[in-house]
Amino acid sequence: MSDSNFKVIIALRGLPEDAALEVGLPLDAVGGTIGDLVEHILPAEDASRSSIEESFDLSVNPDLPEIFEHMLTVMDQFRHGLCRLQFHDAKGKEIHHDELVEGHCRQISGLGQGTETVLSISICPIYDALAYMNAEDHLMEGQDRIAWMQVCLALYFLDKHEID
Repeated sequence: MSDSNFKVIIALRGLPEDAALEVGLPLDAVGGTIGDLVEHILPAEDASRSSIEESFDLSVNPDLPEIFEHMLTVMDQFRHGLCRLQFHDAKGKEIHHDELVEGHCRQISGLGQGTETVLSISICPIYDALAYMNAEDHLMEGQDRIAWMQVCLALYFLDKHEID
């Protein structure tokens, strides 16, 4: 991680707790919204993704590239309308994408390094099959719609009963 006064820790629901993404940013990134910050850390453009990956300290966590890829996949699904996202702070309280970052940061004193501003958030993707079907209504008719709903129902059952 680069030397920074602002550290963002992003966890993704479904990943183990130790599979969080830690990114160091300039302190002026605190001035934006949660949604803008997440878009900055998990961008759509490949060039921006490369600059974030270069900041990873693989000696601390060699799995960061895989964690980053998994989070990018969820963000790409969100951008394509396949899911919606909920954000939660470190205490589990829901926060909205348009809320300011500075209201959710905490200060941590480092050993001889002054204080560091830290934001810990978790992202929870919500997959809503009915909302997706309504959004894509013109693509499915009759038997196709029924077959699609049967698959969704089976996946829902497997997920709710935690069957792997």
